[in-house]
Amino acid sequence: AQSFNGLGQFIGPLIGGTLFFSASQSAGDGDQSAVKMTYVAIAALVLLIALLFSRTRLPAIREEEKPVHGVIAQGL
Repeated sequence: AQSFNGLGQFIGPLIGGTLFFSASQSAGDGDQSAVKMTYVAIAALVLLIALLFSRTRLPAIREEEKPVHGVIAQGL
């Protein structure tokens, strides 16, 4: 996972610059619709992931009793 941090640090600004400062946005009148839509898309993705986590069934947690050996088990 740590090897992708550097990759994301390098590629992230390139993708963000492409989304925020594309040719169609630079000719605009200062409208921030590209920034708004990017954050709406990120929020939708986060909500979708949260929904998937909330709907995932997890197995029941059972504690297994392990026999204790040694001095502590004998009370000495």
